[in-house]
Amino acid sequence: MIIATLKPLDELVRCILPYHRILVAGCHTCVTVGGVGGEENVRITVAAVEMAAHVRGRSIRLEIIRLARQCEPEFLELAPELQESGHWDAILSFGCASGVQALRDARPDLPVIPALNTRFIGAPVGGSGGRDVWESRCVGCGDCFLHLTGDICVLARCPRGMQNGSCGFESETGKCDVNPKLECVWDIIRARYHPSGTRNGGFVPARNWSFSCRGGCTRIRANRFHDASEDSS
Repeated sequence: MIIATLKPLDELVRCILPYHRILVAGCHTCVTVGGVGGEENVRITVAAVEMAAHVRGRSIRLEIIRLARQCEPEFLELAPELQESGHWDAILSFGCASGVQALRDARPDLPVIPALNTRFIGAPVGGSGGRDVWESRCVGCGDCFLHLTGDICVLARCPRGMQNGSCGFESETGKCDVNPKLECVWDIIRARYHPSGTRNGGFVPARNWSFSCRGGCTRIRANRFHDASEDSS
């Protein structure tokens, strides 16, 4: 699940003040589950933005549309409001960063303002109802080695990204020295492999970062999703 957080209200207001007619695009997939992209959340935020703009002496028209997904052109083509030429000054997107860019590709004539900060790929890990806390679980390295680390992504959960064992600076109680609130992820991994703490998963080789976002603009052909060989052409 792509996890995003709402930008501060002051920042949103500063971004939209130069415009008068703004199309507000919600996204009803990943970020909605995370609590920021759904219709109710969008309406609450838009009402706060309108009020803040009014206090600054500006009257801004914001119209909300509902999109199932912003990151796929097929869904954008189904929104007639997006096809209206000359009707809007800007778009305010309540989608992830990929959705923001897809909207701009669909309407290159309009600036698209992100209402959210895209944070990480994560999952709910507890709290009341099981969804009060979301935790980073993946960085999208493109070269997955979870089978060697007890099915735990050390790139996402270890502050130092240690891939073949702990750094050795954890406390005597097993807490991370970078973030003492965290248990050393390698203690968790060792316990998963054997009660005595002996790791037997295997050696993790150096990452091929060309498969990830760190390798630049990575592309994968749709007919290669089930092909073990990567094709980024």
